[in-house]
Amino acid sequence: MSYGIIVLAVGTSQTSRTMTERAFIFLIPSLKYRLFLGLAFFAAFALVDFIRNGKRATRWKEYLFVLMCVAIAIAYGILNDQMTCAISWEYFYYGKELAVVLGPQAPPAIVPLHLQAAKIGIMATWFAGVIIGVSMLIANNPSPKKRQLPYARLVARLPAFVLIAAVGAAIFGLTGRLYLLNWMSEDFRELAATNLWHPKNFMTVYGIHLGGYLGGLLGMVYSIWSIRRERNLVTGMGIAKFDAIPCPTNAQLKTQSSPSEPLIPASATPEKRQADCPPHSDA
Repeated sequence: MSYGIIVLAVGTSQTSRTMTERAFIFLIPSLKYRLFLGLAFFAAFALVDFIRNGKRATRWKEYLFVLMCVAIAIAYGILNDQMTCAISWEYFYYGKELAVVLGPQAPPAIVPLHLQAAKIGIMATWFAGVIIGVSMLIANNPSPKKRQLPYARLVARLPAFVLIAAVGAAIFGLTGRLYLLNWMSEDFRELAATNLWHPKNFMTVYGIHLGGYLGGLLGMVYSIWSIRRERNLVTGMGIAKFDAIPCPTNAQLKTQSSPSEPLIPASATPEKRQADCPPHSDA
């Protein structure tokens, strides 16, 4: 069922509904189905991977990391829009066309406005979380030449990502409040000239949202760069450590190239190291 049909049905119903109830009805349907389908998709692939590989299965870790990124992105979006709708209800009511949902009363009721702002925050950020998580996983893809970082190292980068997005939002929010973003649209210049919709607050919120998106993009680029840089460093340290020891026996090779040795790169297999060493016995 589409949003428009839902709103129409609510508006024409003979049952008396409050604005809060209307906001809840508008918020739930499509989001519920998307979340269900997304979780079912991840669960199915994780199950297939577990059936095929047992304890060696890794897809569930990847999917859990992506879901964590989505959850953090959604939380950021909700908090960001709760704050910004308190700064400028006009930005959401007129700029996001919530008048269609919230009705002609201006300013709109506080609770329905915040519910709709939460919905906008969710819809604007959940897919960004997917992109961020997938891009970081791609940067950490298994490679015969570079060691793969543990997932804890990827998770450790998420606070920095959020911080970069928040700093970008703050900088552009101030830029918008000073009308330094008015060059982007004739509508912005008209708002300032006519003092319509509390233009300083309106442009502050616009700048916060724009800065959050740009900061998120910068944070993603930084995360990818830092992952690749750390992989190069760890791999280099592993090669130096491995080459510093004398040629070992076959039994020692297996022990030293096991996963418990964190600095030896995946490319340094017993077979490869054996090929570089002179023939010897296991004695």
